[in-house]
Amino acid sequence: CVEADEFRIISPLNSEPVNSYDEMLTVAVHESLHAIHFHVFVVTSGVTYPPQWLFEGFACFEADQRPNPDIIRQRIVDNNLPLIEQFDDGDFFIDNFGYYFSYTIFEYLLSEFGYERVGALLRYPSRIESSLGEGVTMETLNAGWQQFLADNYSG
Repeated sequence: CVEADEFRIISPLNSEPVNSYDEMLTVAVHESLHAIHFHVFVVTSGVTYPPQWLFEGFACFEADQRPNPDIIRQRIVDNNLPLIEQFDDGDFFIDNFGYYFSYTIFEYLLSEFGYERVGALLRYPSRIESSLGEGVTMETLNAGWQQFLADNYSG
């Protein structure tokens, strides 16, 4: 929504503008990354649509939308960490701080596998093992990510 010299991003679920100018710019970067990622990898290459945790994790990480560490820490303390693949369910994603956790998943992937391999996963999201390395499965990703959270977000 644009009015005179103002730029607004308004959710259809919440018509009240609640973001500061800087927050709106961050959201604009996040959404632009989605558009580029979708166009380059999904539309032009015809690859599989990425899982929500990867699609959102990439955009959150690159837009520097860091998670609230207290929420992550509390889940660790409560021994209530989700599995990565649970974030493919839209309702679960929204109800369980999916943007925060997706950021941490992407952060983990980059720290563990590096930009080249994570870039391959962004291009071919259905090819986890060939993108990230031999023997990498969702089970090993879950275990590694949960350890990453314990090491980096528990306090």
